[in-house]
Amino acid sequence: MHDLLLQFARERPDADGEAARERLFYHYLTTVRASGALVAPRMVTIPHAPGPAGPFTDGEAAARWIDRALPNLVAVAGSACGADAWLIPDSLRGYFWLRRSYGEWFSVARAGLAAAEAAGDGHGRAAMHLSLGLAHRVRAELRAAAAHFDEAARIARDIGWPEAQASAASSMGVIHTELGEPRIGVTRIAEAVAIYRAVGRQASEAVALANLGTLHSAMGDLELANEASTQALALYRETGNVATALTAQLGSAPEDGSWTGPSAARQALERARSAAAREPEIAALTALAHALRVDGRADEAVSHATSAVALAREGGFALLEKKAREALRAIRR
Repeated sequence: MHDLLLQFARERPDADGEAARERLFYHYLTTVRASGALVAPRMVTIPHAPGPAGPFTDGEAAARWIDRALPNLVAVAGSACGADAWLIPDSLRGYFWLRRSYGEWFSVARAGLAAAEAAGDGHGRAAMHLSLGLAHRVRAELRAAAAHFDEAARIARDIGWPEAQASAASSMGVIHTELGEPRIGVTRIAEAVAIYRAVGRQASEAVALANLGTLHSAMGDLELANEASTQALALYRETGNVATALTAQLGSAPEDGSWTGPSAARQALERARSAAAREPEIAALTALAHALRVDGRADEAVSHATSAVALAREGGFALLEKKAREALRAIRR
Protein backbone atom coordinates (compact mmCIF):
# COMPACT_ATOMS: atom_id res chain seq x y z
CA MET A 1 0.00 0.00 0.00
CA HIS A 2 1.30 3.45 -0.88
CA ASP A 3 2.22 5.56 2.17
CA LEU A 4 -0.24 8.33 1.24
CA LEU A 5 -3.11 5.87 0.87
CA LEU A 6 -2.25 4.30 4.21
CA GLN A 7 -2.14 7.72 5.88
CA PHE A 8 -5.51 8.65 4.34
CA ALA A 9 -7.09 5.45 5.69
CA ARG A 10 -5.71 6.07 9.17
CA GLU A 11 -6.98 9.66 9.26
CA ARG A 12 -10.56 8.92 8.23
CA PRO A 13 -12.66 10.08 11.21
CA ASP A 14 -15.76 8.19 10.10
CA ALA A 15 -14.10 4.83 9.50
CA ASP A 16 -16.09 1.90 10.92
CA GLY A 17 -13.38 -0.61 11.76
CA GLU A 18 -15.70 -3.56 12.41
CA ALA A 19 -17.62 -3.09 9.17
CA ALA A 20 -14.35 -2.72 7.29
CA ARG A 21 -13.04 -5.97 8.75
CA GLU A 22 -16.26 -7.76 7.73
CA ARG A 23 -15.97 -6.46 4.18
CA LEU A 24 -12.33 -7.49 4.03
CA PHE A 25 -13.13 -10.97 5.32
CA TYR A 26 -15.97 -11.41 2.83
CA HIS A 27 -13.71 -10.32 -0.03
CA TYR A 28 -10.98 -12.79 0.92
CA LEU A 29 -13.40 -15.63 1.67
CA THR A 30 -15.27 -15.40 -1.63
CA THR A 31 -12.05 -15.04 -3.62
CA VAL A 32 -10.24 -17.90 -1.89
CA ARG A 33 -13.29 -20.16 -2.27
CA ALA A 34 -13.35 -19.51 -6.01
CA SER A 35 -9.58 -19.93 -6.20
CA GLY A 36 -9.54 -23.13 -4.14
CA ALA A 37 -12.17 -24.68 -6.40
CA LEU A 38 -9.84 -24.14 -9.37
CA VAL A 39 -6.63 -25.20 -7.60
CA ALA A 40 -8.05 -28.48 -6.22
CA PRO A 41 -11.51 -29.08 -7.71
CA ARG A 42 -11.93 -32.54 -6.15
CA MET A 43 -11.19 -31.38 -2.59
CA VAL A 44 -14.12 -31.88 -0.21
CA THR A 45 -14.94 -28.57 1.48
CA ILE A 46 -17.76 -27.28 3.69
CA PRO A 47 -21.00 -26.91 1.68
CA HIS A 48 -21.96 -23.29 0.99
CA ALA A 49 -24.25 -21.26 -1.20
CA PRO A 50 -22.78 -20.25 -4.57
CA GLY A 51 -20.82 -17.01 -4.36
CA PRO A 52 -19.64 -14.51 -6.95
CA ALA A 53 -17.35 -15.79 -9.68
CA GLY A 54 -13.68 -15.37 -8.96
CA PRO A 55 -11.31 -13.35 -11.13
CA PHE A 56 -9.41 -16.41 -12.39
CA THR A 57 -10.04 -18.91 -15.17
CA ASP A 58 -7.48 -21.59 -14.33
CA GLY A 59 -5.84 -23.22 -11.33
CA GLU A 60 -2.37 -21.86 -12.04
CA ALA A 61 -3.50 -18.23 -11.93
CA ALA A 62 -5.59 -18.92 -8.83
CA ALA A 63 -2.62 -20.51 -7.05
CA ARG A 64 -0.42 -17.53 -7.91
CA TRP A 65 -2.98 -15.19 -6.37
CA ILE A 66 -3.02 -17.27 -3.17
CA ASP A 67 0.80 -17.22 -3.17
CA ARG A 68 0.71 -13.42 -3.06
CA ALA A 69 -2.25 -13.11 -0.70
CA LEU A 70 -1.28 -15.89 1.74
CA PRO A 71 0.10 -13.63 4.54
CA ASN A 72 -3.11 -11.60 4.45
CA LEU A 73 -5.30 -14.71 4.29
CA VAL A 74 -3.56 -16.17 7.34
CA ALA A 75 -3.91 -12.87 9.22
CA VAL A 76 -7.60 -12.46 8.34
CA ALA A 77 -8.38 -16.08 9.20
CA GLY A 78 -6.59 -15.71 12.52
CA SER A 79 -8.52 -12.57 13.43
CA ALA A 80 -11.93 -14.00 12.54
CA CYS A 81 -14.30 -15.17 15.22
CA GLY A 82 -17.30 -17.47 15.48
CA ALA A 83 -18.29 -19.41 12.38
CA ASP A 84 -15.91 -17.38 10.21
CA ALA A 85 -12.74 -18.75 11.78
CA TRP A 86 -12.58 -22.06 9.91
CA LEU A 87 -13.99 -21.05 6.51
CA ILE A 88 -10.83 -19.60 4.96
CA PRO A 89 -8.63 -22.49 6.27
CA ASP A 90 -11.13 -24.96 4.78
CA SER A 91 -10.88 -23.32 1.35
CA LEU A 92 -7.07 -23.28 1.54
CA ARG A 93 -6.68 -27.03 2.12
CA GLY A 94 -6.24 -27.90 -1.54
CA TYR A 95 -3.68 -25.12 -1.99
CA PHE A 96 -1.72 -26.30 1.05
CA TRP A 97 -1.85 -29.87 -0.28
CA LEU A 98 -0.13 -28.69 -3.46
CA ARG A 99 2.24 -26.07 -2.07
CA ARG A 100 3.21 -27.71 1.25
CA SER A 101 3.22 -24.42 3.20
CA TYR A 102 3.38 -26.28 6.50
CA GLY A 103 3.77 -23.35 8.89
CA GLU A 104 0.72 -21.50 7.62
CA TRP A 105 -1.20 -24.75 7.13
CA PHE A 106 -0.86 -25.94 10.72
CA SER A 107 -1.41 -22.43 12.10
CA VAL A 108 -4.75 -21.73 10.43
CA ALA A 109 -6.06 -25.31 10.74
CA ARG A 110 -5.36 -25.47 14.48
CA ALA A 111 -6.89 -22.05 15.05
CA GLY A 112 -9.92 -23.05 12.98
CA LEU A 113 -10.32 -26.29 14.91
CA ALA A 114 -10.19 -24.50 18.26
CA ALA A 115 -12.85 -22.04 17.09
CA ALA A 116 -15.06 -24.80 15.68
CA GLU A 117 -14.82 -26.77 18.92
CA ALA A 118 -15.69 -23.67 20.97
CA ALA A 119 -18.70 -23.02 18.72
CA GLY A 120 -19.73 -26.70 18.58
CA ASP A 121 -19.82 -26.59 14.77
CA GLY A 122 -19.63 -30.11 13.33
CA HIS A 123 -18.77 -29.11 9.77
CA GLY A 124 -15.97 -26.86 10.98
CA ARG A 125 -14.59 -29.56 13.29
CA ALA A 126 -14.68 -32.25 10.61
CA ALA A 127 -13.11 -29.96 8.00
CA MET A 128 -10.26 -28.91 10.29
CA HIS A 129 -9.55 -32.54 11.26
CA LEU A 130 -9.42 -33.38 7.53
CA SER A 131 -6.97 -30.53 7.02
CA LEU A 132 -4.72 -31.48 9.94
CA GLY A 133 -4.84 -35.14 8.93
CA LEU A 134 -3.72 -34.25 5.43
CA ALA A 135 -0.94 -32.01 6.74
CA HIS A 136 0.41 -34.77 8.98
CA ARG A 137 0.05 -37.34 6.19
CA VAL A 138 2.19 -35.45 3.69
CA ARG A 139 4.87 -35.08 6.38
CA ALA A 140 4.72 -38.90 6.84
CA GLU A 141 3.46 -38.46 10.45
CA LEU A 142 1.09 -41.34 9.91
CA ARG A 143 -0.19 -42.01 13.43
CA ALA A 144 -1.07 -38.35 13.97
CA ALA A 145 -2.73 -38.24 10.54
CA ALA A 146 -4.75 -41.38 11.31
CA ALA A 147 -6.06 -39.87 14.56
CA HIS A 148 -7.31 -36.74 12.78
CA PHE A 149 -8.87 -38.64 9.87
CA ASP A 150 -10.58 -41.05 12.24
CA GLU A 151 -12.08 -38.15 14.17
CA ALA A 152 -13.12 -36.44 10.93
CA ALA A 153 -14.90 -39.60 9.77
CA ARG A 154 -16.70 -39.98 13.10
CA ILE A 155 -17.89 -36.36 13.18
CA ALA A 156 -18.92 -36.40 9.51
CA ARG A 157 -20.93 -39.58 10.04
CA ASP A 158 -22.68 -38.06 13.08
CA ILE A 159 -23.67 -34.84 11.29
CA GLY A 160 -24.59 -36.51 7.98
CA TRP A 161 -21.80 -35.17 5.78
CA PRO A 162 -21.06 -38.22 3.58
CA GLU A 163 -18.48 -36.55 1.32
CA ALA A 164 -16.25 -35.72 4.28
CA GLN A 165 -16.76 -39.20 5.74
CA ALA A 166 -15.67 -40.74 2.43
CA SER A 167 -12.67 -38.42 2.13
CA ALA A 168 -11.49 -39.40 5.61
CA ALA A 169 -12.08 -43.11 4.94
CA SER A 170 -10.13 -42.96 1.67
CA SER A 171 -7.20 -41.25 3.36
CA MET A 172 -7.31 -43.75 6.22
CA GLY A 173 -7.08 -46.55 3.67
CA VAL A 174 -3.87 -45.14 2.21
CA ILE A 175 -2.42 -44.59 5.69
CA HIS A 176 -3.17 -48.13 6.86
CA THR A 177 -1.42 -49.41 3.75
CA GLU A 178 1.61 -47.24 4.48
CA LEU A 179 1.57 -48.61 8.04
CA GLY A 180 1.77 -52.17 6.69
CA GLU A 181 -1.93 -52.96 7.15
CA PRO A 182 -3.15 -53.27 3.54
CA ARG A 183 -6.25 -55.34 4.26
CA ILE A 184 -7.58 -52.68 6.61
CA GLY A 185 -6.64 -50.16 3.93
CA VAL A 186 -8.70 -52.00 1.32
CA THR A 187 -11.72 -52.06 3.65
CA ARG A 188 -11.57 -48.30 4.30
CA ILE A 189 -11.09 -47.37 0.64
CA ALA A 190 -13.93 -49.68 -0.39
CA GLU A 191 -16.08 -47.82 2.17
CA ALA A 192 -15.12 -44.53 0.52
CA VAL A 193 -15.93 -45.88 -2.97
CA ALA A 194 -19.41 -46.91 -1.83
CA ILE A 195 -20.13 -43.50 -0.30
CA TYR A 196 -18.82 -41.53 -3.27
CA ARG A 197 -20.91 -43.70 -5.59
CA ALA A 198 -24.03 -43.17 -3.47
CA VAL A 199 -23.70 -39.37 -3.54
CA GLY A 200 -22.68 -39.24 -7.21
CA ARG A 201 -19.20 -37.79 -6.69
CA GLN A 202 -17.62 -39.50 -9.69
CA ALA A 203 -14.24 -37.75 -9.76
CA SER A 204 -13.57 -38.69 -6.13
CA GLU A 205 -14.86 -42.21 -6.71
CA ALA A 206 -12.36 -42.58 -9.56
CA VAL A 207 -9.45 -41.61 -7.29
CA ALA A 208 -10.58 -44.05 -4.59
CA LEU A 209 -11.01 -46.85 -7.15
CA ALA A 210 -7.52 -46.20 -8.55
CA ASN A 211 -6.09 -46.43 -5.01
CA LEU A 212 -8.07 -49.62 -4.46
CA GLY A 213 -6.61 -51.10 -7.64
CA THR A 214 -3.09 -50.22 -6.52
CA LEU A 215 -3.64 -51.86 -3.13
CA HIS A 216 -5.09 -55.05 -4.63
CA SER A 217 -2.14 -55.20 -7.02
CA ALA A 218 0.38 -54.80 -4.19
CA MET A 219 -1.36 -57.66 -2.33
CA GLY A 220 -1.23 -59.91 -5.40
CA ASP A 221 -4.99 -59.82 -6.06
CA LEU A 222 -4.56 -58.96 -9.73
CA GLU A 223 -8.12 -59.82 -10.78
CA LEU A 224 -9.57 -57.44 -8.18
CA ALA A 225 -6.90 -54.88 -9.05
CA ASN A 226 -7.85 -55.00 -12.72
CA GLU A 227 -11.56 -54.70 -11.90
CA ALA A 228 -11.08 -51.62 -9.68
CA SER A 229 -8.65 -49.92 -12.05
CA THR A 230 -10.86 -50.56 -15.08
CA GLN A 231 -13.75 -48.87 -13.28
CA ALA A 232 -11.47 -46.00 -12.28
CA LEU A 233 -10.26 -45.60 -15.86
CA ALA A 234 -13.83 -45.39 -17.17
CA LEU A 235 -14.72 -42.73 -14.60
CA TYR A 236 -11.54 -40.75 -15.29
CA ARG A 237 -12.38 -40.63 -18.97
CA GLU A 238 -16.03 -39.80 -18.29
CA THR A 239 -15.06 -36.87 -16.06
CA GLY A 240 -12.37 -35.66 -18.48
CA ASN A 241 -9.43 -36.31 -16.16
CA VAL A 242 -6.94 -37.32 -18.84
CA ALA A 243 -3.96 -36.63 -16.62
CA THR A 244 -4.63 -39.65 -14.45
CA ALA A 245 -6.57 -41.95 -16.77
CA LEU A 246 -3.57 -43.98 -17.92
CA THR A 247 -2.09 -43.90 -14.44
CA ALA A 248 -5.14 -45.79 -13.20
CA GLN A 249 -4.15 -48.62 -15.54
CA LEU A 250 -0.50 -48.40 -14.55
CA GLY A 251 -1.41 -48.61 -10.86
CA SER A 252 -2.84 -52.09 -11.30
CA ALA A 253 -0.12 -53.36 -13.62
CA PRO A 254 2.15 -56.18 -12.46
CA GLU A 255 5.39 -54.64 -11.27
CA ASP A 256 7.42 -56.65 -13.75
CA GLY A 257 6.16 -54.26 -16.44
CA SER A 258 5.11 -57.21 -18.56
CA TRP A 259 1.79 -55.93 -19.89
CA THR A 260 2.78 -52.37 -20.79
CA GLY A 261 5.67 -50.93 -22.72
CA PRO A 262 7.63 -47.69 -22.35
CA SER A 263 5.39 -45.85 -24.82
CA ALA A 264 2.25 -46.23 -22.67
CA ALA A 265 4.13 -45.16 -19.55
CA ARG A 266 5.62 -42.16 -21.36
CA GLN A 267 2.16 -41.13 -22.51
CA ALA A 268 0.89 -41.28 -18.92
CA LEU A 269 3.91 -39.29 -17.75
CA GLU A 270 3.37 -36.61 -20.40
CA ARG A 271 -0.29 -36.21 -19.44
CA ALA A 272 0.48 -36.02 -15.74
CA ARG A 273 3.14 -33.36 -16.29
CA SER A 274 0.93 -31.29 -18.59
CA ALA A 275 -1.69 -31.18 -15.84
CA ALA A 276 0.88 -30.58 -13.05
CA ALA A 277 -0.50 -33.69 -11.31
CA ARG A 278 2.25 -34.78 -8.94
CA GLU A 279 0.97 -38.19 -7.75
CA PRO A 280 0.20 -39.47 -11.27
CA GLU A 281 3.61 -38.18 -12.39
CA ILE A 282 5.37 -40.25 -9.71
CA ALA A 283 3.30 -43.33 -10.54
CA ALA A 284 4.03 -42.93 -14.25
CA LEU A 285 7.77 -42.50 -13.63
CA THR A 286 7.78 -45.71 -11.58
CA ALA A 287 5.85 -47.60 -14.24
CA LEU A 288 8.20 -46.28 -16.93
CA ALA A 289 11.20 -47.45 -14.89
CA HIS A 290 9.74 -50.97 -14.67
CA ALA A 291 8.94 -51.02 -18.40
CA LEU A 292 12.44 -49.83 -19.35
CA ARG A 293 14.00 -52.49 -17.10
CA VAL A 294 12.02 -55.19 -18.90
CA ASP A 295 13.10 -53.61 -22.20
CA GLY A 296 16.75 -53.98 -21.17
CA ARG A 297 17.42 -50.23 -20.77
CA ALA A 298 18.71 -50.25 -17.21
CA ASP A 299 20.42 -46.84 -17.22
CA GLU A 300 17.25 -45.04 -18.32
CA ALA A 301 15.21 -47.10 -15.86
CA VAL A 302 17.44 -46.05 -12.96
CA SER A 303 17.15 -42.40 -13.96
CA HIS A 304 13.34 -42.46 -13.96
CA ALA A 305 13.08 -44.48 -10.75
CA THR A 306 15.47 -42.06 -9.03
CA SER A 307 13.33 -39.11 -10.17
CA ALA A 308 10.23 -40.85 -8.82
CA VAL A 309 11.88 -41.38 -5.43
CA ALA A 310 12.96 -37.74 -5.25
CA LEU A 311 9.53 -36.37 -6.19
CA ALA A 312 7.75 -38.70 -3.77
CA ARG A 313 10.09 -37.76 -0.92
CA GLU A 314 9.71 -34.06 -1.67
CA GLY A 315 5.92 -34.31 -1.71
CA GLY A 316 5.62 -36.58 1.32
CA PHE A 317 4.03 -39.48 -0.62
CA ALA A 318 5.33 -42.34 1.50
CA LEU A 319 3.57 -45.19 -0.35
CA LEU A 320 4.65 -43.90 -3.77
CA GLU A 321 8.20 -43.45 -2.50
CA LYS A 322 8.21 -47.05 -1.26
CA LYS A 323 7.06 -48.34 -4.67
CA ALA A 324 9.66 -46.21 -6.48
CA ARG A 325 12.42 -47.52 -4.22
CA GLU A 326 11.27 -51.08 -4.89
CA ALA A 327 11.51 -50.37 -8.61
CA LEU A 328 15.02 -49.00 -8.14
CA ARG A 329 16.10 -52.13 -6.22
CA ALA A 330 14.62 -54.39 -8.90
CA ILE A 331 16.56 -52.56 -11.62
CA ARG A 332 19.86 -52.81 -9.74
CA ARG A 333 19.63 -56.52 -9.02
